[in-house]
Amino acid sequence: MECFEKEKFDLPIEGLHLGSAESLHPEQTVLEAVRMMQTRHFGSVLITKDDQLVGILTEKDLLKKIPSDGVDLAGLKVEEIMTPDPISLNKQDNIRTALLKMIRHDFRHLPILYPSEKVRMLSAKDILKFIVDGFPKSVYALGMTSAKELYIEDAHDDAFAKEILESTGKFIGQSTFWLPLMKVISNDCLSLDITTPLEVVLEKMQKNNCEAAIITDFETEVRGIITERDFLFKVFGKKILGQRHEVCRYMTPDPDSLLAKHKIAYAINNMFTRNYRHVVIVNEDGHPLSLISLLDILSFISRRLILSPSAVE
Repeated sequence: MECFEKEKFDLPIEGLHLGSAESLHPEQTVLEAVRMMQTRHFGSVLITKDDQLVGILTEKDLLKKIPSDGVDLAGLKVEEIMTPDPISLNKQDNIRTALLKMIRHDFRHLPILYPSEKVRMLSAKDILKFIVDGFPKSVYALGMTSAKELYIEDAHDDAFAKEILESTGKFIGQSTFWLPLMKVISNDCLSLDITTPLEVVLEKMQKNNCEAAIITDFETEVRGIITERDFLFKVFGKKILGQRHEVCRYMTPDPDSLLAKHKIAYAINNMFTRNYRHVVIVNEDGHPLSLISLLDILSFISRRLILSPSAVE
């Protein structure tokens, strides 16, 4: 049986072989930051001054802090919207500490300091992949699926009992990944009509602190999804805000969806293979129920790997 030993989380972060991260000066413009993130396909950029880490700018910062009225990003400085003095770790710190920091503070990115080298970036996806790589047969081999598939393999009934036994021991096994996605769903999602102006969508996402929203027709038919990434690559820096365009022009249309009874493994495979961070959960009629993010899944798994997330401040 495939398994992941919990003691692996005591390994140092440097064992994950992270790539170097890009950096900008705090007085550079938000437009420059957006252009860099678009060109390099990065979800975050470090902010440094005199070779010292002073901030981080992420997709979340952009979504939460860029006004919906179409402000000129060339006149906005990075330091005005960045997260200052970000939490960071050293390369010798263990992976357990990094995971707990991410879950406790709702981070997807964490700067990692390497003495005499450039700062590197650890992502939530890096840690989830570190775990899932131990399950090539019970996770990766399942492949992908969707709510539209004619044959749907449900989560195993006996996975519940096995998962309880594994989570109280020194490892987790495949049963955790065969649990249904309904175990991961924790809150309601933001759902908006397909004719909603883009500016209103941004305002509602900011007000509700949402990183993604489901776009529907008649409140029941899923037509698309719009995420922080859609705003970064399709909207910001392109003088679109303020034009009152409908959200349908910038959303990701016809997103993959899964049923709440699907295995967690399928959501992971869909996300890894198609390189997205959110999956729409629908009922048997295809009506939207929730959104599950990659960080939601990592948080769910971490509660089975690490007993006391509150131990790390």
